[in-house]
Amino acid sequence: MSGVVFVAVSGGRGWREKGVRPRRPDVIKEIAHPTRISPSLSIRERAPSRGMRALVECRARIAHPRASYRRGTKPARRAIRAAAAAARSRPVPVEDENVCDVAIVGAGPGGLATALALQRAGLDVRVFEQREEFRPAGVAIFIWPHGLNALKSFDPVSCERVIEAGAVIDNIAIEQLQPGNTEAEELVKIDVAGWSRRMDLPPQIGITWARLTNALRAGLKPDTVRLAHRLQDLTDEEDGEDGVTLTFEPPRGGGGARPPVRARMCVVGADGRNSRVRELTFGADEKATVNTSATANTSADPAAPEANVYYALSPNPPPGANGAGSFNELRFSLCDGSGISLLDVGRGNLDIDGKEGGFGGNPADPDGGQLMFGTTRFSEPAMTFETPTARLGHLESLFENTTPLLKAAIASTEPSAVIQTRLYERDGASR
Repeated sequence: MSGVVFVAVSGGRGWREKGVRPRRPDVIKEIAHPTRISPSLSIRERAPSRGMRALVECRARIAHPRASYRRGTKPARRAIRAAAAAARSRPVPVEDENVCDVAIVGAGPGGLATALALQRAGLDVRVFEQREEFRPAGVAIFIWPHGLNALKSFDPVSCERVIEAGAVIDNIAIEQLQPGNTEAEELVKIDVAGWSRRMDLPPQIGITWARLTNALRAGLKPDTVRLAHRLQDLTDEEDGEDGVTLTFEPPRGGGGARPPVRARMCVVGADGRNSRVRELTFGADEKATVNTSATANTSADPAAPEANVYYALSPNPPPGANGAGSFNELRFSLCDGSGISLLDVGRGNLDIDGKEGGFGGNPADPDGGQLMFGTTRFSEPAMTFETPTARLGHLESLFENTTPLLKAAIASTEPSAVIQTRLYERDGASR
């Protein structure tokens, strides 16, 4: 479970960094890994005057980015007074049934794992998702033992459910294919299962995104996850009500906007790379640049290196591979100046379409499963394709001289199943 979770805590007492003023709603705390949240997560009480001042100052900075905001300056006072007056003129009524302790925006793995941790700590949690139905998103991921161990620390049952839904990875292998050869030379093979046993940790697993979110969602209380909730705004009221109010846009599929919700304690933004919570809290990103090295590239230089990422799910074993597959392993194949990874993600003709037995498995092998293949093409300019078939054809052309397993995996992939994205690097959120 990857990504950054932004926790906007309504209340500034007890959290103060020298020289740093809290931003909207009052305190922003970053958690670098959502599955490392523990039941002892500290959530603080609200201080209404500080909370409101932090909110209007943040709004003023966004609205007037060139003004000086040194305390006591006239531009700062004018902007803060204007933002405060606008906030007071728009009170948002909230019904009692729409009040909770914590509101989480985004029902991906990060948001669901956070909800599990907070519910186990006894908090009233709601998760708001803009999608209007549960359907697969993403492809698959590899989860290390420490991530599962964090989940196990507050919800052992959900941890076991996640492990059973995926494929236990026993080995990580790296191989190299020389040009003109069809058999790869194995460079290294790591017994990661033995390491987990020696460290008394859960295993590492490969799992589809759909199965992971299904397994996490099954551990939540009924009606925790609310679909068709597209976040519109966050408001810290100063009318004596505690917390932060969330308002929502009408669903894309039609119908009216969902009623506003008030979170008494905090709002958690787990809504992905293009986070609406982040945008409302820190303002819109001015740039999102590509990074192809260990050092972050934060320049907007159009000549900066680019990288395209392709990944998809294929049957395991794929037809045409003579029974060869990627079983209980993560395998990196270095070939044609680049590389491609194969990850076992489980058995049983899994759920590209979100259903057990759905397409994507090998119908000739009911005991088979799926593997994820992915490749990152560094220094390849941004590519656009007129059709999914053209995108798959581009992938096949990249790996013409490779192992029979890799060629079969790509050839047996549904064109619509190939996902293409780019590598991005963002500046850290400013406090």
